[in-house]
Parts: sequence; C-alpha cells; structure tokens
Amino acid sequence: MSIIDNIIINHTDMEVEKYSGGSLLSTVTHNNTRVTYKLHLFFGYDEKRNTVSRTIELTEQQFVKLGGELAKKNNSVLQDNKETLSDDELFGTSSLRVRNEPTLTNTLTTNTSNTNTLDLKKYHEYDKDIITELLAHRKMLKKPIKTNRMLSGLLANLERYATHWKISFEEACDFYLQQSWISIDPEYKYTGRHIKEPTQDLSFAEIRQKLQEAKVININKQIG
Repeated sequence: MSIIDNIIINHTDMEVEKYSGGSLLSTVTHNNTRVTYKLHLFFGYDEKRNTVSRTIELTEQQFVKLGGELAKKNNSVLQDNKETLSDDELFGTSSLRVRNEPTLTNTLTTNTSNTNTLDLKKYHEYDKDIITELLAHRKMLKKPIKTNRMLSGLLANLERYATHWKISFEEACDFYLQQSWISIDPEYKYTGRHIKEPTQDLSFAEIRQKLQEAKVININKQIG
C-alpha cells in the first residue's frame, strides 16, 4: 500500500479505488507573509459532473516528499504503458507517449510574443489574496485561468453575484471558493453568512476570519 493510499484511508472519507489523481499546490498569501502547502486528491466526478476532491494541509517537509509519491501512485493506476501529458503553456499541447520514454526537449519552443496571457498587474484594484486564491482554486479544479479575459470574466460574474444577493464582493468570493463550480451565476442560491459590519477596510483574509467567526457563533447558538 502506498503513502497516498494511507492518506486517503486515514485522512479522507473517500475510497482508494475511486482515486483519479492528485496535485500539490504551494501559494504565497497574506501579503507575502505566509506560505501554504496543500495536497489535492481527486476522485472522479459526481452525478452533476462536478469534480470530487479533498484538500489536505501539509507541512513544507510533507509537501517536498509527496511529489514523488504522487508520481508513483498515478503510474500504478494506469491501465497500460501509455500516459497522457497534460496541456501546458510551456511545453505545448498534450500528447501520448510510452511511459519512461525520454522527452524531446530539443524541440521545445516558446512564443514570447503571445499577448493572450495572464497579466496580474491589471488587477491592482483587487485584494492580492483574492486573486491568488481564485487562481489556485481554478487550478485545483483542472480548469486553470490562463488569460486576462478568463480572469476578468470570473471577476465580473462574482461582482454580479454579490450585487444580486446583496453581499460584499469578498463574501461572494469566499462562497465561490467553497464550491466546485467553474464559474458562478446569480441563480446559484447564496447559503453563506452575511457580515453585518462594513468590510471596506478589511483584507480578504480578515473577511474570511469574520465569516468563520460568524459560523462559530451560529453553531454555538444552535447548541445552546
């Protein structure tokens, strides 16, 4: 039994047989004062074709070790000796090759003149933590945001959602990050907790803390 199998059994509610992949994610958050390490495990799709996943917080040491373990686990579940290389902006489109076949790095070319890329400098009016978490969330869902058009579209949808449900933009983002949706629509019912105090001077991290506190208060009221 692999280390990944043990993690699934001991730290998730999922079955090992349903495992369909995993990824490691490290992000710098809280205005460059904190580094987070996370393991994302995937278990196919539910009946609505939403990705089923579980996220586990890691230490830096665990993060470094699990890269090799994920590769071993993924290779062990392949049905044959072929593997698909995922789409990648640097290495080009996906292709099928025999496992362990050397990668033809001498054919690698990059297009530095491509303007259809992501330039985060254009979003200076947004909280940096929000943008970081949105990008990490979409990457976890295997639908990464690669262009400014994609990011602008998501931010516009979040603005519309906040306006429709009469909540702050930060509350809309926090609610979206709890879901497995690729985007968000006003038709999706808001079931989060409203912050009853002004949020204009709070950072995204502080707003998320306020939301967590509101949830705890509500739970305590129900228990009492």
